[in-house]
Amino acid sequence: MILPESPAQTQSRRHTASEVSGEFVDRFGGRYYRIAHCDRLPPFFMNVVSASDLWMFLASNGGLTAGRIDAEHALFPYKTVDRLYDSPGHTGPFTALWVHSGETQVLWEPFATHTTRVHAVQRNLYKSIEGDRVCFEEIHPTLGLAFRYGWSSSERYGFLRRCELRNFSGRPVFVRL
Repeated sequence: MILPESPAQTQSRRHTASEVSGEFVDRFGGRYYRIAHCDRLPPFFMNVVSASDLWMFLASNGGLTAGRIDAEHALFPYKTVDRLYDSPGHTGPFTALWVHSGETQVLWEPFATHTTRVHAVQRNLYKSIEGDRVCFEEIHPTLGLAFRYGWSSSERYGFLRRCELRNFSGRPVFVRL
């Protein structure tokens, strides 16, 4: 009897021979630890520290909970770790991009759970050595684009999500967000 491939097996087969690796890098105006191909690891738990009463807990696959002071003041639903692992697409950010390049039009949803079944992408994760910033990166080599988003905190503004779309293809691309 032949069993069908699991999504993880399909994803692994679609990627190149590159393996998960980690290293210190200088990026985004600071020093970070980068985990390349982080989506090939089982989800793991992280936090973003702050100098105030803000707290944020994240899963490496993008699920999160955050708030002020305690669980009673959560901005996103306060969940246990196992539920955070299951929450991408339900809790946390979502981005959809219609990318037009020449005659081609592609819907790219960075970090969506189904994206790796549709597109050959590379996902990397960065955490500042101070522990106060986390950055998720998805590179789409076919489109020549990289999408990044990161979390940090500010005593004045609360939680900050910064996003960046970078065109490394050298050709014009029209994007609808």
